[in-house]
Amino acid sequence: MVRWLLVSVMVFLLLGCSDPTSTHPSSRHQYSDALVLRGQLSYDGEQLLLVVEGPNLALWDTTSKRVLMSLSETQLPDKIRAIVLHKPSQQLLVAGDELVQFWNVPEGTLQGTLRASGVDELARISQLTMSDNGALVAIGFTDGSVSIADKNTEKMNQFMPHSSNVIAIHIIEDRLMMVTGSHDGVVNAWNMQTGQSYYQQEYASRLSSVSVSNERDKIFVADSLKTQQVLAIDDGQVLNELAYITRFKWFRQALFIPKTPWLITSTPKSELSIWDTSSGKEMQSWQIDTHSSGTTLLDMVIVDDTLLTLSSEGVVESWTLSEMIADL
Repeated sequence: MVRWLLVSVMVFLLLGCSDPTSTHPSSRHQYSDALVLRGQLSYDGEQLLLVVEGPNLALWDTTSKRVLMSLSETQLPDKIRAIVLHKPSQQLLVAGDELVQFWNVPEGTLQGTLRASGVDELARISQLTMSDNGALVAIGFTDGSVSIADKNTEKMNQFMPHSSNVIAIHIIEDRLMMVTGSHDGVVNAWNMQTGQSYYQQEYASRLSSVSVSNERDKIFVADSLKTQQVLAIDDGQVLNELAYITRFKWFRQALFIPKTPWLITSTPKSELSIWDTSSGKEMQSWQIDTHSSGTTLLDMVIVDDTLLTLSSEGVVESWTLSEMIADL
């Protein structure tokens, strides 16, 4: 009898902790009927970039719900490996295997191209990012190398911070720092001018997510097995680790809520969670809108008190953060 009661309590706890709560968005709009392969929301949520089969690309105005710019498959690389919408400089970067295109937004004119290759002759572009001021472009490759192009000086330097596919690049300009993550299981903070490493943290399996807070003081690192940690950006010290009952859990994306201890994560599919990084506890979880088992979350941004999410079905939903965290 006692054993049966203990088992029942354990099952109840497990179900209670893993079942997402019913949370409703304040708004919802579907921008594409086709499956979205890649997508990005602008930092202010006013523009939306979608790549669908073809590939074909469309830039939307999320206020008027109209297309600002579109590119056909004849104008784009055969296989799009990375995209960056940089609204402050009105640029759109589209990367193929070894080529980065620079498009003016919203005119849709091709500003130029940059041919880039990894150290290994078979390496292909795996990641792409741009500095806040638009002057630096960082390109990660499948062999673990990273190239940094300076648009002002027209110079490009290449470094080898990893030994495998680069999955995340963050540029910390005021510290001359790059924070990169890779499938080699290493998060590396290094000098963008010399390539010298400030510190590294190694994990048991390949990394699935590396995010940096807006305040540039914390890094969230998740591997694809069971370890998710918050690090101090200055020295890589582990500040805390996420805790949960399930044996394995990994995340595709993560986003720090500015000026709070809260962190938002997404699973490989459609579940979102809010965590208290000071304790490592999961405070709430919920699902984005889905119409098939294959729906995934492609991007999310925070604009003031609103979380915006983009799914692979082309759906953008708005969530009011103050309402969601009021009782946490």
